[in-house]
Amino acid sequence: MKRNLLRGLLSCFQGCLLPAFPWKPAPVLVVLFSACATVQTHVSPEGNIVLGRDRITLELPTRGMTILESRVGGELIDPYVLASNDATGLTVSASLEPAAEGDCLEQYWSRLLDIPGFQAEGVVPQVRGSFQVIAYTLSESPDPLLAGVRVNQRNLVGCTTLEGTTAFVHLSKARYSAEDETLFVSAFEAIKLERH
Repeated sequence: MKRNLLRGLLSCFQGCLLPAFPWKPAPVLVVLFSACATVQTHVSPEGNIVLGRDRITLELPTRGMTILESRVGGELIDPYVLASNDATGLTVSASLEPAAEGDCLEQYWSRLLDIPGFQAEGVVPQVRGSFQVIAYTLSESPDPLLAGVRVNQRNLVGCTTLEGTTAFVHLSKARYSAEDETLFVSAFEAIKLERH
């Protein structure tokens, strides 16, 4: 019953469009107490998605994006959000998880390398603020149903750990061109990871 109630509350995020004009949303807060952590997700007054785990929050620039998925109480990734901007084509996914053992970027990268058909090109490690980042391009979709389909998808995957919580962020854009780099730069500059 609790899980159904939670799904109902989260459905208000799914498919809703956060407008690009000044907007003051009604405060929405979903909190779940698990055995190990208190997790939450809500929309900030600026229209950004805020993920929370214990005393750590991750604020993502989602103004003007469609929230495709938002959840708390997941078994592996908790909390999690996936959003896309139809106008720019930029997609962002993010999660807060218990602190990664060892190097968080190595852990995240190994997850990607385990995906069948994953063939990254132009792999470049970077630092963006407090985030360790790997930039790479996928020429073709790794999805077996889309084998051979050219996507030219630019990806930036990054992570950082603060007080026992690791933030993972994945930005991507299909049909990438050099002019799109500013989308990635401005998105990472707007991400905030804070202790409260």
